[in-house]
Amino acid sequence: AIGAFFGPIVCAYYSFSDAILPPLDPANVPYKILMDQTIYCATKYSMYLGLVGLSSGKSPAECVDEIKAKLWPTLTTGWRFWPAVHLVTYNLIPPRHRVLWINCVDIVWVTVLATIAGNGNGANGGNGANGAKLGANGAKL
Repeated sequence: AIGAFFGPIVCAYYSFSDAILPPLDPANVPYKILMDQTIYCATKYSMYLGLVGLSSGKSPAECVDEIKAKLWPTLTTGWRFWPAVHLVTYNLIPPRHRVLWINCVDIVWVTVLATIAGNGNGANGGNGANGAKLGANGAKL
């Protein structure tokens, strides 16, 4: 159900992106990737993490805490994945096929996102920001 929620958002985002940064101008590629990896991703990941939390029975306050804990690790994980994908997206995929391409690649990314959302310790494999090993409750071991 959450995936169906994001389909229209992805279409709207790429239409908006193409309207403000024409897709056939190669000079716009870095700006498109920058916009995608900052404003769009932070918004989309926050919504995803919040919806996953709510659908698992967490309170809105717990969801906000989870977003605060997991957003940065999720963004940094995405930065290792999406910029390379978008070099292909904006240089090789025709604009009319980009949403289809992104949705196909998103199948892989959603697996990563689901792992992050389901992991109580964020995207860093149970390690804290400074590399300290964390237990199930997030306390340092």
